[in-house]
Order: sequence, then structure tokens, then C-alpha cells
Amino acid sequence: MAERIMIADKIIIAVLVSFLYLPVSAQTKKADSTGGEPTALSQSFAQNFGKLCLPVQGRLFSHNSHSHPPEGSSDLSVDIIALTVQDVLAAFDGIVTEVLPLAKDRTMVVLQHGQYETVYNGVTNLKITKGTVIKKGQTIGTLARDERGNLTLNFRIIVNKKRELDAIQSFPKIR
Repeated sequence: MAERIMIADKIIIAVLVSFLYLPVSAQTKKADSTGGEPTALSQSFAQNFGKLCLPVQGRLFSHNSHSHPPEGSSDLSVDIIALTVQDVLAAFDGIVTEVLPLAKDRTMVVLQHGQYETVYNGVTNLKITKGTVIKKGQTIGTLARDERGNLTLNFRIIVNKKRELDAIQSFPKIR
């Protein structure tokens, strides 16, 4: 019985991947210098919103894309589903402010970009530590498997430590 449920879960995931995800390719361009000032970094982040580096190559699923989101739901994060193990890249220049271990080998990493923060949930084999200054496209660690065995990175953007921005809007449009 449990085996049938696992197979059903895999079929559901396959259907979601086929119909709900948007294909994107990874961008690994090196960052331009934005200066060391938090204000300059915030302004630069805001000016580059919509042009951030995709942290991993995969398919995007926006939690905000539901036609009828659950009442009270305000999850504006994006899940990036990958087919292969790969490096997780910094979306923009910043400073590592948090490294929080989660279940199994998964870690949550928070990068600060002035008043903005990017959150990477699902990283392993870290190449950074708290306080590391990081550039756009630089490796944070390796993409970890979630509790179902899928290679999934949850990515979110927070401004002023309280308001979440729609993460899917932070990447270049697909043409």
C-alpha cells in the first residue's frame, strides 16, 4: 500500500513538472561591482530585480501561481526543481548572515543585500560560512535532496526583514 502511495506521489510530481513549471536555464555571469555600502547594495539589488542570477538550473514553480491560493496564504517563494545535482549560486552580491541546519543534510542560507535578503532552502556541502562576502553567481554549496528525494531549492526574497517579494519576478523573463 505504501509503495502505491509513493508511486502516486511520483506521478503527481511528474504531472506538475509537465504542466505547471516554467523551463529556465541557469545564468552564471560574474557580478559587476556594486560597492560595499549597504545603501548602494540595496539600490543595486532593487535596480537589478528581474535580472537576478538563477540559483540552480531547473524548472520554476511559484507558490503564488495558484488561481485560488489558500486563504491567508502569502508564500511568495519559488521552488526550483532540478534533474541533476548541481551547485547553488548566489542570486546577487551580498553577505552570508545565516546558515541554519535543517533536516538531514539540508541547510538554509540567508544572504543580505542591504535591506534585501535572499533565502536558499535546500543546500548541502556548503562553500561559505556566516560572514562570507559573496558575489553574484558564486557557489554557495550543492543542491540537496528533499524528504521525497527530489532535488529542490526553495528560494525567497525578503525586504526589511518582514515583507516577502514575489521571487519568480526576480529572474529574467522567459522568451
